[in-house]
Amino acid sequence: MKLYLKLGIFVLVLFALVIATCLLWTPVKVRYYTSKLHSGDIKVRQAYAKKLLEMGAREPVFKYYTDRYDPKSVEKRIAVVEELFELGDKGKDLLMDIFKNWCCSPSQQVKIPAGTLTLENGSKVEIKNLWIDKYEVTFEKYYVIQKLFPTRWKYDSTGKLIPLKTPSEKLIKNPVCGPQWQEADYYANCLGLRLPTLYEWEYAARAGSSGKYCFGDNEASLGEHAWYKDNSNDRPYSVGQKEPNQWGLYDVHGNVQEWCNMLAPREYTGCGGYFGSTSSECVFGAWQLIQDKLRETPFFMMITGFRCVRD
Repeated sequence: MKLYLKLGIFVLVLFALVIATCLLWTPVKVRYYTSKLHSGDIKVRQAYAKKLLEMGAREPVFKYYTDRYDPKSVEKRIAVVEELFELGDKGKDLLMDIFKNWCCSPSQQVKIPAGTLTLENGSKVEIKNLWIDKYEVTFEKYYVIQKLFPTRWKYDSTGKLIPLKTPSEKLIKNPVCGPQWQEADYYANCLGLRLPTLYEWEYAARAGSSGKYCFGDNEASLGEHAWYKDNSNDRPYSVGQKEPNQWGLYDVHGNVQEWCNMLAPREYTGCGGYFGSTSSECVFGAWQLIQDKLRETPFFMMITGFRCVRD
């Protein structure tokens, strides 16, 4: 074989090797960096997560932290929140997507069928099908949005942002108490959700019941479904401890009042009973007892939370 032919083959082989190396180098790096995400050292995980995000390899990081965002363990979820938050803006974007997916998952929301709500005056309101939170928004969920959008929240008298603290173990599963209507609305909008209308809330809470409560008219059964004056020791409790209604919604008659979307400008409405309500204040229609003047009192603000819906 002539020399020039040998040189030509050598050059072609060398060129092929260079091309193959270029093509395979990035996937090899991605696989290697992805394996480092499983390190027991948080600093190692964060370092390689940053490398992957800088390379544009978002999917393996998203999958890893989604798998770690354990729906059964609030402690593990909070650990993921803190870990991703330290990755900078790309980590925060990742956290937002993971958190939103979880909040809109079947473990957190139920689908409500379309139907008709009959009001006390006999008129009827048509309700479209929608998804609604199973539980009242907890301190855990509220904390995540506060952490992602800090400038929207509380400032002290000097205009400085009040440092955000991780909710205590005692409170983290409790329904958040005290957000103003505007803050509840902002939380929902951040997730692409919204507050329910008054009629949507009652329709979902009734779950087909035509009685005073979601389980009928038997007041003796209220304690099985609600934290209210007779069993609460004047405080709220972790969500989901009582029996749900027929559609899987918890705490619709007690624990905290819930903000609804305004029917008219500045008509802020709260639905459902709260931990200090009497049995007669937990019935459907009791929202009419809440007047705007009560909204301005500190006590009222401490009994009010919310849940979200999506169309």
